[in-house]
Amino acid sequence: MKKDDFIVISVGGSVMVPDEIDISFLQSLKKLLLSYTKKGLKFILIVGGGKTTRRYQVAARSFPNITRKDQDDLGITTIHSNVHLLKLVFKGYEQKIKINPDLATWKPGSSSDLGAVHMAQKYKAKILINLTNTDGVYNKDPKKYKNAKRFNSLTWSEFRKILPSTWGPGLSTPFDPIAARVSEHIGLTVYILNGKKLKEFEKVLKGESFLGTTIC
Repeated sequence: MKKDDFIVISVGGSVMVPDEIDISFLQSLKKLLLSYTKKGLKFILIVGGGKTTRRYQVAARSFPNITRKDQDDLGITTIHSNVHLLKLVFKGYEQKIKINPDLATWKPGSSSDLGAVHMAQKYKAKILINLTNTDGVYNKDPKKYKNAKRFNSLTWSEFRKILPSTWGPGLSTPFDPIAARVSEHIGLTVYILNGKKLKEFEKVLKGESFLGTTIC
């Protein structure tokens, strides 16, 4: 990866806050990214709401007259806390590590994945690294099926066949279907891997083979 290139990283909310806030993960992520800023790389981190957002949305749906927009608005509100924390984690490094730079413009009807894709487009980033809670993309849920098959690589058309055709508040998939369509349109390469395995993440930065899925 070239010096001064921006790399967009989508940090799944469930990676950062699987249940309690994972301080160890944040410390390791900071150490790794700062080591690469010294080599000239710059990063844009887009964090989602993950399980925290879904919990709030499930609670809201328990009451009458709750619209899809209401759920979206609630989801965006919960993401603000994750963003604020990440900004504190990387305080003092704002020139080389940007955190959800356009969060104030986010509107109901989209996900953090789509926000990450838009940032890649805006900053002319050629790759997007999606840190999630699985080792890549599977043909079925690996948490439910022991015989689930992981894909090393997929084309965008192949990947989109695995996804639902529409996005909804709280949808849990390897990548938002709307974001997938936009990524294919702009020719973005997306790497999907387990955010807890930062050694695999570093392999992507080095251009080495890694445990995960490449979509292009």
